[in-house]
Formats: sequence, C-alpha cells, structure tokens
Amino acid sequence: MSRNQFLLLSGILVGCTAGLAGVILKTLVHNIHYFIIHKVHFEYQLLFYLVFPFLGIVLTTMIVITLFKGQDRKGIGAILYEIAQNSSIVSSVRMYSQII
Repeated sequence: MSRNQFLLLSGILVGCTAGLAGVILKTLVHNIHYFIIHKVHFEYQLLFYLVFPFLGIVLTTMIVITLFKGQDRKGIGAILYEIAQNSSIVSSVRMYSQII
C-alpha cells in the first residue's frame, strides 16, 4: 500500500468514526431528553436538569484525576509538543485525553 493510499484510507476511517461518534452522542442526548420530558413527573424535571450537568462535570473531573493523573493539557499545542519531543510518537493517554 502506497503512502497516498494509506493516508486516504486512514482519513476515511477517521471521518467515519467521528461521524458515528456524533450520531451516537446525538441519539443518546435525544433519548435522555425524551425520557425527562415524557417519563419523569413534572415536579422532578427541574431536578434532572440540574443533576445531569453537575454529574457530567464531576465524572469528567474524576476521570482526569484518576486516569490522566491530573495532567490534562488541552489543545493542539499539547499534541504538537508531544510530536516534536518524541519523534512523532504520541502516547495513547494523550490521544484519548483530548476527546474527554
């Protein structure tokens, strides 16, 4: 496989994976919204709208502290620094931390 074919194939795979992740995330949010609107009694809906953002912030903070040891550098700068320092070898922790 030539370099151009590899780049084309990897671009297609990354695009399809990102699209699939977007569809899954949108479906999950839609289902949660449907559950809150139609299945939860009206008095408790406000509680759900307050708890879910707080829960998301707490879970994200706990993941960063436990899995990434509190060293979460954000943005393209962190990835470029890793590439420059380690001969284009980026650790898997750095790649996944950008998603969270």
